[in-house]
Amino acid sequence: MGMSVDVALINPLTIIQWLFDGDFNDVYGTYNGYLVNNSNVTWMSPGYAGYGSSVCFLSTNYMLVNHYLNFTSISFTISGWIWIPASLSLSGNFFVIFSHCSATNPDTCLHIGINGGRVFLGFYSDDLTGGTSLSSNQWYHVAYVYDQSSLRQTVYLNGIVDGSRVASGSYKGTASVLVVGAVPSFTWGVIMNNGFIDKLTLVSRVKTSAELLDEATLVAYYPFDNSYTDLGPNQFINSTTVSTMFDSSGRFNQALLINSTNSSYFQTTSFYYLGQTKYPYSFSLWIYPFVNNGTILQVSSSNGWCVPMIGFDISGRLTIQTMGSNGIYAASLT
Repeated sequence: MGMSVDVALINPLTIIQWLFDGDFNDVYGTYNGYLVNNSNVTWMSPGYAGYGSSVCFLSTNYMLVNHYLNFTSISFTISGWIWIPASLSLSGNFFVIFSHCSATNPDTCLHIGINGGRVFLGFYSDDLTGGTSLSSNQWYHVAYVYDQSSLRQTVYLNGIVDGSRVASGSYKGTASVLVVGAVPSFTWGVIMNNGFIDKLTLVSRVKTSAELLDEATLVAYYPFDNSYTDLGPNQFINSTTVSTMFDSSGRFNQALLINSTNSSYFQTTSFYYLGQTKYPYSFSLWIYPFVNNGTILQVSSSNGWCVPMIGFDISGRLTIQTMGSNGIYAASLT
């Protein structure tokens, strides 16, 4: 008798991604999860990018993905966004993000998260802990990288390497399921308590430092090559245009042509953390001005404040502005 094998479930996919926008589905439809033990999870909206949601599991439940993923002899990168509530003890608890573990033997139990307030990548008795102590009530981007060819483990915090070491042995885990939010095989010695998880991604390769820095810090990227599409990691779709067009004389490929005589503009939304305290920001763009007056980039909110952040002052000098607790701060190119 012949036996059919679903190769897609044995060989790891290029990418798996759970957005946690009210469900446990994989964006690509294969590694969908379901809740184990009870239905009491907490959803927080918006998520890290200012839209959608994120999920927080209880210490007694977790998401189970009942599909086999072959981790043998592969490299991988697991990355995502986390929020640590003030109620979670950073000193003693283990905030579990992801696990692939069927036995607690060295190099057979992959478990990642925040352990003792630091980014943690564990194979069981062959582990890496990051060097930075995290704080509560803010979003962090975390990434966990394993290079099978060199056995190197690396952890990233907000796109920056936070720790690296060479493992004692290769990862040899053979668990048949994936788990988010717990390590069910751990029945002793670990106090588990969870925070919020958003946009958890797994790829079967080593992501570069540049890729992870973009993933952690790039909010939106509009090349304006005959399209208004955001090609950044968040892929914002909330944009509108009035009387704009594309021009073939761009600095790189095409450019967005805005004509002040017909009040044309491009507008995009969902920048939730822009204008809030403790979140730095930067803008960069190429411009070819026809006149040295007017506004290039303006930021406004539904609360009523509005700041022309990039433009020309009354003397025709390129000027940048931002708003702080004591008013508007400005600097001009001289």
